[in-house]
Amino acid sequence: MALLLPEDFLAFLAAGRQLDYDADETDCGQLTLLEHGKLEIGLIWVNARSVDTTLFADPNAADGGFYPVAAVNLVAESATNGSPEHILTWLPTERCFGQCDCDHGVVYLFCNATWSDIADDPIHYLTTMWTGDPKDETLTPYPKYPYAPGRPF
Repeated sequence: MALLLPEDFLAFLAAGRQLDYDADETDCGQLTLLEHGKLEIGLIWVNARSVDTTLFADPNAADGGFYPVAAVNLVAESATNGSPEHILTWLPTERCFGQCDCDHGVVYLFCNATWSDIADDPIHYLTTMWTGDPKDETLTPYPKYPYAPGRPF
Protein backbone atom coordinates (compact mmCIF):
# COMPACT_ATOMS: atom_id res chain seq x y z
CA MET A 1 0.00 0.00 0.00
CA ALA A 2 1.32 3.46 -0.90
CA LEU A 3 1.53 6.28 1.64
CA LEU A 4 -0.56 8.64 -0.54
CA LEU A 5 0.51 11.65 1.55
CA PRO A 6 -0.95 15.03 0.51
CA GLU A 7 1.29 17.52 -1.28
CA ASP A 8 0.78 20.31 1.28
CA PHE A 9 2.01 17.99 4.05
CA LEU A 10 5.04 16.89 2.02
CA ALA A 11 5.91 20.52 1.25
CA PHE A 12 5.61 21.37 4.97
CA LEU A 13 8.08 18.62 5.87
CA ALA A 14 10.42 19.45 2.97
CA ALA A 15 10.64 23.01 4.30
CA GLY A 16 11.79 21.62 7.66
CA ARG A 17 8.78 23.08 9.44
CA GLN A 18 7.13 21.96 12.66
CA LEU A 19 3.71 22.85 14.06
CA ASP A 20 3.66 26.22 15.84
CA TYR A 21 1.33 26.39 18.85
CA ASP A 22 1.21 26.97 22.60
CA ALA A 23 2.05 23.51 23.96
CA ASP A 24 0.55 24.42 27.35
CA GLU A 25 -2.88 24.36 25.70
CA THR A 26 -2.57 20.65 24.86
CA ASP A 27 -2.28 17.41 26.82
CA CYS A 28 0.41 16.13 24.47
CA GLY A 29 2.77 19.11 24.85
CA GLN A 30 5.12 20.09 22.05
CA LEU A 31 5.31 17.53 19.25
CA THR A 32 8.09 16.85 16.79
CA LEU A 33 6.96 15.55 13.42
CA LEU A 34 8.79 12.69 11.76
CA GLU A 35 10.98 13.43 8.75
CA HIS A 36 9.54 12.35 5.40
CA GLY A 37 12.00 9.47 5.00
CA LYS A 38 10.91 7.97 8.32
CA LEU A 39 7.19 7.85 7.55
CA GLU A 40 5.86 4.35 7.01
CA ILE A 41 2.59 2.49 7.05
CA GLY A 42 1.79 0.56 10.17
CA LEU A 43 -1.37 -0.68 11.83
CA ILE A 44 -3.60 0.80 14.48
CA TRP A 45 -6.28 -1.21 16.20
CA VAL A 46 -9.82 0.10 16.30
CA ASN A 47 -11.86 -1.44 19.08
CA ALA A 48 -15.13 -2.96 17.91
CA ARG A 49 -16.76 -1.94 21.19
CA SER A 50 -15.90 1.72 20.65
CA VAL A 51 -18.29 1.89 17.71
CA ASP A 52 -21.87 2.97 18.36
CA THR A 53 -23.62 -0.28 17.42
CA THR A 54 -27.06 1.34 17.48
CA LEU A 55 -26.02 3.44 14.50
CA PHE A 56 -23.75 1.06 12.62
CA ALA A 57 -25.01 -2.42 13.53
CA ASP A 58 -21.54 -3.96 13.86
CA PRO A 59 -22.18 -7.68 14.48
CA ASN A 60 -18.72 -7.97 16.09
CA ALA A 61 -19.19 -5.37 18.82
CA ALA A 62 -20.15 -7.87 21.53
CA ASP A 63 -17.18 -10.11 20.69
CA GLY A 64 -14.59 -7.61 21.93
CA GLY A 65 -12.21 -7.92 18.98
CA PHE A 66 -10.65 -5.23 16.85
CA TYR A 67 -10.13 -3.95 13.34
CA PRO A 68 -6.56 -3.50 12.07
CA VAL A 69 -6.41 -0.24 10.09
CA ALA A 70 -3.48 1.01 8.02
CA ALA A 71 -2.08 4.28 9.36
CA VAL A 72 1.02 6.44 9.05
CA ASN A 73 2.20 7.85 12.37
CA LEU A 74 3.34 11.46 11.83
CA VAL A 75 4.87 12.15 15.26
CA ALA A 76 8.43 11.40 16.33
CA GLU A 77 8.17 12.59 19.91
CA SER A 78 6.06 14.43 22.42
CA ALA A 79 7.10 16.57 25.38
CA THR A 80 4.90 14.47 27.69
CA ASN A 81 5.58 10.99 29.02
CA GLY A 82 2.79 9.41 26.95
CA SER A 83 3.40 7.68 23.67
CA PRO A 84 3.43 10.10 20.75
CA GLU A 85 2.35 7.48 18.24
CA HIS A 86 -0.63 8.49 16.14
CA ILE A 87 -1.40 11.70 18.05
CA LEU A 88 -1.48 12.84 14.44
CA THR A 89 -1.85 10.17 11.80
CA TRP A 90 -2.54 9.77 8.10
CA LEU A 91 -5.03 7.09 7.09
CA PRO A 92 -4.25 6.16 3.48
CA THR A 93 -7.43 4.13 2.96
CA GLU A 94 -9.56 7.02 4.21
CA ARG A 95 -7.26 9.58 2.55
CA CYS A 96 -7.48 11.89 5.52
CA PHE A 97 -5.63 12.94 8.64
CA GLY A 98 -6.76 11.85 12.04
CA GLN A 99 -5.86 11.23 15.66
CA CYS A 100 -5.84 7.82 17.29
CA ASP A 101 -6.65 7.28 20.92
CA CYS A 102 -4.65 4.05 20.98
CA ASP A 103 -5.59 3.33 24.61
CA HIS A 104 -9.28 3.12 23.71
CA GLY A 105 -9.08 2.01 20.09
CA VAL A 106 -10.86 5.08 18.73
CA VAL A 107 -9.79 7.06 15.65
CA TYR A 108 -10.96 10.63 15.11
CA LEU A 109 -11.07 11.64 11.45
CA PHE A 110 -10.25 15.07 10.05
CA CYS A 111 -11.57 14.30 6.57
CA ASN A 112 -12.48 17.88 5.75
CA ALA A 113 -9.09 19.23 6.84
CA THR A 114 -6.02 19.75 4.70
CA TRP A 115 -2.58 19.79 6.28
CA SER A 116 -2.65 23.57 5.86
CA ASP A 117 -5.82 23.66 8.01
CA ILE A 118 -4.07 21.59 10.68
CA ALA A 119 -0.93 23.76 10.57
CA ASP A 120 -3.08 26.91 10.88
CA ASP A 121 -4.96 25.62 13.96
CA PRO A 122 -2.95 22.74 15.46
CA ILE A 123 -4.49 22.94 18.92
CA HIS A 124 -7.93 21.85 17.70
CA TYR A 125 -6.44 18.78 15.99
CA LEU A 126 -4.06 17.92 18.83
CA THR A 127 -6.75 17.98 21.50
CA THR A 128 -9.62 16.17 19.78
CA MET A 129 -9.22 12.88 21.65
CA TRP A 130 -9.40 14.73 24.97
CA THR A 131 -12.15 17.21 24.08
CA GLY A 132 -14.34 15.01 21.87
CA ASP A 133 -15.29 17.87 19.57
CA PRO A 134 -18.59 16.79 17.97
CA LYS A 135 -17.60 18.16 14.55
CA ASP A 136 -14.85 15.52 14.30
CA GLU A 137 -16.19 12.14 13.27
CA THR A 138 -14.89 8.79 14.46
CA LEU A 139 -13.80 5.99 12.17
CA THR A 140 -16.45 3.33 11.74
CA PRO A 141 -14.48 0.26 10.67
CA TYR A 142 -17.38 -2.10 9.96
CA PRO A 143 -17.87 -3.28 7.23
CA LYS A 144 -14.95 -1.60 5.42
CA TYR A 145 -12.09 -3.21 7.37
CA PRO A 146 -11.47 -6.87 8.22
CA TYR A 147 -12.38 -7.95 11.73
CA ALA A 148 -9.96 -9.80 14.03
CA PRO A 149 -11.25 -11.59 17.16
CA GLY A 150 -9.36 -11.30 20.44
CA ARG A 151 -6.82 -8.68 21.43
CA PRO A 152 -4.06 -7.33 19.15
CA PHE A 153 -1.34 -7.64 21.82
